[in-house]
Amino acid sequence: MSVLEQTPHEVEALPAPSKSLGHRLASLPIAARVAALTAAGLISLIVSSILLTQALYRSADRTADTKALFDLAATAAAAHVTFGELRYWLTDLSVSLLMNSQRNAEQARERLLDQLDGLSKSSPDAVREIRVEIDDYVKRALEAADSYTQDNRIIGNALLAEARTHSTNVDAALNKLVEQVSAEAEAARNEAVRLAQKTATTAAILVVIVLLIGSLLTILVLRSIIGPLRRLNRVIGELTQGRYDIEIPIEGGDELGAMSRTLRLFRAGAIEKKRLEDEAEQQRRTIAAALEAISDGFVLFDPQDRVILANSKFCEFFPDHARASLPGQNFQEILEQRLAGGQVDLAGASPEEWIAQRLHIHKDPAGFVGEDRFGDRWVRVSRRKTPDGGAVAVYTDITELKQRQDELERAKSRAESTNEAKSRFVASVSHELRTPLNAIIGYSEMLIEDASDQHMVEFVPELEKIAAAGRHLLALINDILDLSKIEANKMEIFLETFDVADLMRDVGATVAPLMAKNRNGFVLDLEDDLGKMHSDQTKLRQNLFNLLSNAAKFTEGGRVALAVRRDRRPNGDWLIFKVSDTGIGMTSEQQERLFDAFTQADASTTRNYGGTGLGLSITRSFSRMIGGVVKVESELGKGSTFTMEIPAEFKKESSEQHPSEAVPLPPRDKAVLIIDDEPAARTVIASA
Repeated sequence: MSVLEQTPHEVEALPAPSKSLGHRLASLPIAARVAALTAAGLISLIVSSILLTQALYRSADRTADTKALFDLAATAAAAHVTFGELRYWLTDLSVSLLMNSQRNAEQARERLLDQLDGLSKSSPDAVREIRVEIDDYVKRALEAADSYTQDNRIIGNALLAEARTHSTNVDAALNKLVEQVSAEAEAARNEAVRLAQKTATTAAILVVIVLLIGSLLTILVLRSIIGPLRRLNRVIGELTQGRYDIEIPIEGGDELGAMSRTLRLFRAGAIEKKRLEDEAEQQRRTIAAALEAISDGFVLFDPQDRVILANSKFCEFFPDHARASLPGQNFQEILEQRLAGGQVDLAGASPEEWIAQRLHIHKDPAGFVGEDRFGDRWVRVSRRKTPDGGAVAVYTDITELKQRQDELERAKSRAESTNEAKSRFVASVSHELRTPLNAIIGYSEMLIEDASDQHMVEFVPELEKIAAAGRHLLALINDILDLSKIEANKMEIFLETFDVADLMRDVGATVAPLMAKNRNGFVLDLEDDLGKMHSDQTKLRQNLFNLLSNAAKFTEGGRVALAVRRDRRPNGDWLIFKVSDTGIGMTSEQQERLFDAFTQADASTTRNYGGTGLGLSITRSFSRMIGGVVKVESELGKGSTFTMEIPAEFKKESSEQHPSEAVPLPPRDKAVLIIDDEPAARTVIASA
């Protein structure tokens, strides 16, 4: 007969429930039964503790009284001894008449009086009589000593005899007091012993009662729990062996009943789990078929780095591994077999280092994407952690892509070489153009001066147009040359320390004619105590001139402002330069390409206002070179605000350029030799 068949009969064979204490306990929840058992034990313990505590307190009080009586007896005996010392020294005083004997007698009397004070609370009448006798004794003994001192021996002997009478009385009284206190102490001790024996007997009886009650309640509670638990344990054993058709008994409404219902749910869950496992196996086979259809190698590892699943494409990258042997194989074993096959470029590392590096990446991939060579093929390996702690890897053949990348790299190298040649050409051509332009500008200025001196003013406007056009062209060539230097990374930084406020006032004076040209008001707003800067003054000045000239050019009859303040930050002080205007403004699309070289807001801007679009590009490059940044905020039709932030102290790490310190030379009264290969330039310089 199976366990399933036995259980119902066992349940039916149980005796009919009665209204006994055991049945009432069985109807309670287990927690309530344990609580009742605990409460009964606690109550028994508390009651017994209270009774024992009361008995112990009484015994302790009796013991304390007994101790106090024994202390009194000891004090009385000590007083008797002290009186003997007093009598000895007084007798010695009568015989020797020494002051030392008198002092010892006084000390003994003081101790005796202190001891009598301790006895006065228990026997006040007896102590009072003893004090009187002692005082009379001391008085007569001292009078006898005085008589002996005066050679009145007859009177001294009489007084000494009277003193002995008082001494005898004191001895008798002290002996009586000692006997009385000792008797009381002995009686108290006997009573304390009796109470202690009674307390011990009571404690033993209470312990036996508590043990009996606790044992009875424990047996009842355990019987109400263990029996049903054994039945449920048999059912659990059947369920763990996969016998889900077993009948689970109903044990009532307590925790055991809840356990019985839980077992029913567990059985239902186990049946459902078996069904889901079958479905999961079917899905696994479907996924495996789908993985075979993809063109990339795929492998899945469990949390112990063992292969769970791999497609045939993955096996192509590892020809030494048979597909049937891959599941369950460790990732380190795969690496070792790959090393043994000679498919690995160690790049100077030892085999152990190579394996350790691959294992580290595999254990913590964090979305790792790397490239590796498998023979003559390049493969991109993508690894990612799975939620259960395993890993998934995808191997993609990128050999063709790598070939294209190599071609692009070669094309890029050729383009960079071409761009460098272009920069060298622009620098050379710009230099060749600047020399004749300087001559044109110089001759124009000389002709203007000559025409003015000879009162030929009608030629001055035309000559000024020639000079202005030459200066404009020279500025353009300078911008192109600066841009080519920046692109070729040849632009140098010259550092010097200068006063910011002085530089700002100098810049303001320089741009004043530009502001007046378009009837613009100019505001210079300087914060107090701007201090000094250690940077490239020339590049900072050119940046400000570019920003202010742009503001003046795109604003007509409006307002241009330059505001400067010092911003103290944890990493050092910065200077904030804000150039704002009320000009034409820009759209967000125009702002995005504003700092690109040879670019302006749009074609109409170039037609209406002129310019090449190099100024702001150079401004941004110069700002970055000296460790700063330039930003713009603008709204179409309302104006623009350019903000340039530059560190007050240039730091080498803030720029890729290599700065040179500009060392000012003291003025000297010396001649200067200027050499130029252009005759026209030499003529202009000589005429200056």
